[in-house]
Amino acid sequence: MAMSEAIKLYDEKEIRQEKRSADEVIMRRALPEDTEAICQIIQQESVYKDTLQYPYRQTEHKRKRLAEFTDHAIFLVAVLEGSVIGEVGVNIEKNPRRSYAGNISIILDENYRSMGIASKMLSTLVELSDNWLGLKRLELTVFYDNNPAICLYEKHGFKVEGRLCQYALRAGKYVDVLTMARLKE
Repeated sequence: MAMSEAIKLYDEKEIRQEKRSADEVIMRRALPEDTEAICQIIQQESVYKDTLQYPYRQTEHKRKRLAEFTDHAIFLVAVLEGSVIGEVGVNIEKNPRRSYAGNISIILDENYRSMGIASKMLSTLVELSDNWLGLKRLELTVFYDNNPAICLYEKHGFKVEGRLCQYALRAGKYVDVLTMARLKE
């Protein structure tokens, strides 16, 4: 077997393995007992540097938020082989004039990236928002240099609406974010 054929077979095996992992992920409502796992993910440097989270955050705030059932903040977790590996959520605007809109967030354990799992998480949230929550607009902010996230959002119909300069402090520097939104057709 030629080297290029061996590489092709390896690549195909990797693709099948990645697909299988995303297919095995179960999405469900986040529960207070998921707090520790979610906070462990947030503590990964690759996660908090690309979100508005920060290191060494206490878990109590998150536990309280998950314990307070509300129709304005819905969080789902991605579970693989019994372990929480990610969280996706939507915070629905409380102002009646903006109650058709929700701000989304997503985090995924760094060990499960590039497997299609984030895409499954986001598509689950979009389907919930479109078909069950009646949201017409989903919006988010993303650091301007977080290309994998920007590509993920664009894949799911989000479009860049603007750029906010020096929006958030990240590792001692103020960094720009893009505002993105998806409008239900």
